[in-house]
Amino acid sequence: MNYNKVNQSISKNREQMHELQTQSASMKKLNRPSDDPVGMTKVMSSKSELQGANQYLKNLDVARQFITATDQALDELTQMLVRAKELALSQANDASASADTRKAVALEISQIYDHAVQVANRKQNDRFIFGGYMTTRQPFNDGGDYAGDKGEMMIEISKGTYIPMNVPGNMIFFGEDLARVQDPRTSKESPMNVKELAENVKEAREKYTPEQDIGEMHDDNVPIRGPASVRATMTSNKSLDGKQEISPNPIPEYGENIFKTLAHLETGLMANDKSIVQDSIDRLDKSIDQVVLGRAKVGSRANQLDSTMQTLYGTSFTEKANISQIEDADAFEIFSDLSKNDNALKATLASSAKILQPSLLDFLR
Repeated sequence: MNYNKVNQSISKNREQMHELQTQSASMKKLNRPSDDPVGMTKVMSSKSELQGANQYLKNLDVARQFITATDQALDELTQMLVRAKELALSQANDASASADTRKAVALEISQIYDHAVQVANRKQNDRFIFGGYMTTRQPFNDGGDYAGDKGEMMIEISKGTYIPMNVPGNMIFFGEDLARVQDPRTSKESPMNVKELAENVKEAREKYTPEQDIGEMHDDNVPIRGPASVRATMTSNKSLDGKQEISPNPIPEYGENIFKTLAHLETGLMANDKSIVQDSIDRLDKSIDQVVLGRAKVGSRANQLDSTMQTLYGTSFTEKANISQIEDADAFEIFSDLSKNDNALKATLASSAKILQPSLLDFLR
């Protein structure tokens, strides 16, 4: 009887010692589900939320880089248009300009045009930022023709909430659908697998067909990049005295074509026609307002990303605190219990040695 009790006591002490040594090595109270099933369930739920928050933060980082690159490009474009307006104002009257000065300024306008095309073809990590869905193909050629589409790439920033991370080039440079509000968009159902995601992408692509969109809008008078006389966006009429007059084409209803506006100004300067230069000032004002509106859309999205990012950081901190509170062990408590258990085991072994003293009868058995 005494032997069984002593054996049970020693086994119990050694089992506790083994558990405390495991906790001291991992510094966790929960090393397997059987340690605390309820607590382990809470830890697994918190870890799942933490992984989701980390993935959303990665999405936000990708979108933030794209939006930052877009904002920088639009800032450059705004400065170029402001400079073009300054030059147009300086050459808008005969008192401060002449045919020679206008030809000299036309060269700078031509450089601004080329720079605008470069900005329109700006890349971010080998992806064209103004191409819509078509991020692998150059969206604009030298003549200002748009080869992209109207697609806005939606990225999930929180559960069921999507935000566009790009602005298609037709919005900024042609003014199409610029007033359309689409951010953020909340989806009723998030795609649960790759098949559903592919169906969503296919449906989005079917809504925007680049050949139809561009063909309907720009097949009329898009100039080909070349000499000023070739890419001019003007029509010729005869006045009552028989002289040839040059007048601009009507401004499209859907917005201002920035490339046509710059080409229009360059042609007026080369032709030494102050009426065209004066008309270009109004067009440049509209172009600047158009780009500013585009930057406002980009800025609102950046603010949305910042707000969501702060929320996700707070969520991550809360979930980590919950996991630590349930799962992590108290080092002081563990080593204190380990020392007490070690002393108890030694005391049990010492007392059992005295209680179970062998006698001559034990040997005779």
